[in-house]
Amino acid sequence: MKTKFINGVSSSPSMSLGLLVTENALQVQPDTEPACKALRAEEPDHETKHKAYLWCKEFLHGAWKSIDEEDFHITVIRGGLSNKLFLCALPEEQQSVGDEPRNVLLRLYGAILQACPRSVP
Repeated sequence: MKTKFINGVSSSPSMSLGLLVTENALQVQPDTEPACKALRAEEPDHETKHKAYLWCKEFLHGAWKSIDEEDFHITVIRGGLSNKLFLCALPEEQQSVGDEPRNVLLRLYGAILQACPRSVP
């Protein structure tokens, strides 16, 4: 299995995920093109946020088991024709219980053009 880490800085725009990877954190970098900001919300719709919260609470350990939905942080990183990528994070004030990750990437498959329905022929 191949693994590729991209820190959001790339000579190829198609390779950049808009992430800044540091030793202890993942951060979403702002869009540099104004047109991108209009097409992409920083937070997903309520249903997506709710499902992401439930998945993180169910499948992750430690502090993820005890956070409330209103404290759950989720940010849209990228959305393509068939995949969506989100950064899910524990709130900064939430204490870690053990060695759980404070930030995780969530990839959803099959969400075809929901963000831009006008571009469907």
